[in-house]
Amino acid sequence: MEKLFKRCPRCNRKMNILAKKCDTCGLIFDRLENVSNRAGKASLSRGERSQVIYVTTPPRDVNKWKLLLMDIFFGLIGVHYFKVGRNRLGILLAVSLFLFVASSALTYFGIIPESVQNDRFIGILLYFLLIPEAFSMIIWFSSIFLIIFNGFKYPVSIDKEYVMESLSSPVAEEVIRTAKGKGGGEKDGK
Repeated sequence: MEKLFKRCPRCNRKMNILAKKCDTCGLIFDRLENVSNRAGKASLSRGERSQVIYVTTPPRDVNKWKLLLMDIFFGLIGVHYFKVGRNRLGILLAVSLFLFVASSALTYFGIIPESVQNDRFIGILLYFLLIPEAFSMIIWFSSIFLIIFNGFKYPVSIDKEYVMESLSSPVAEEVIRTAKGKGGGEKDGK
């Protein structure tokens, strides 16, 4: 059966598959061909969150299968989130793993004596340190499935360098001249 609808990557509104533009948020779908994760990460690092949208289709500069392997082997420390620029989730996973390892090491190596561990307050505190790691495990497993089934969100933004490289040099020069207002569509000196 052929798909009749698609969803806008910015506002998630359902619309006709042939729509060129989202009626709700105004996103022009042809511009998605010029986005990259590299530009999305740069926009996020500059604090320009309004320039970034999250798409579920892997952009051209992200290899889905490498990201999946990164998630499988290093997912508990959030490497795959750092790779695509979702640093907050990466930090959350790394900190929760650190708390788990620290509390396990403290109890295993006897730094916290057994008599203190049996104390009601400290024992409860040590068990509460397992809760962030449980959430991390859930996030880790779910991200594996999201990457496989194209539900993982990649931050992307328009890559101006890629747009300029994709244009041939005379066309790029014309676009630059037009944008600067110098010469419009005329050739210089000819």
